[in-house]
Amino acid sequence: MHLLIRIKLLLLILIVEFVYGNVDISEKKYLLDECKSGNAKSCYKFSKYYDTCMYNGACSQEYLKVIFKPYKKACEGGIVSACSRLGDMYIFGYGTKRDIPKGIHIMEQACKKNDAWACGYMGMVYKWGWLYYKRDYKKAYEYYSKACQLSNDYNDCKEMNEIKNKLQKLDF
Repeated sequence: MHLLIRIKLLLLILIVEFVYGNVDISEKKYLLDECKSGNAKSCYKFSKYYDTCMYNGACSQEYLKVIFKPYKKACEGGIVSACSRLGDMYIFGYGTKRDIPKGIHIMEQACKKNDAWACGYMGMVYKWGWLYYKRDYKKAYEYYSKACQLSNDYNDCKEMNEIKNKLQKLDF
């Protein structure tokens, strides 16, 4: 009896995965078609399906090129979250030629448009003096402070407070 229930449950899981897998594929195709016709939101949603491998190192450059173009279109279409991803892609050369100044510029612009992730990223750049930028605790504090305000993210707020303490010790 238990074996029969397990087999039925396994078949049900396989059927659900198969059905939702097909829906997923058709949705991705729909989003890509909409993106090609200029829909910035669809470009962003399409790229989001695929970008997790960007951060775990599992993507090939060819694969990253597939998501670079829709992120670029989404950013140009005013989707600020897409801009922070695009900036990251330029900074690390994901799917495009590495261009750190361009990536940082895009991140700064995204932060100005209230993208918390971009603000936290810029805070990190200035906290560590990373990517050819000199360490600047005042700028790091400003960026982390904005990121904390926008998202109330524990890490951004923690960084903001740590830098605030460093600035107080340096008597700024």
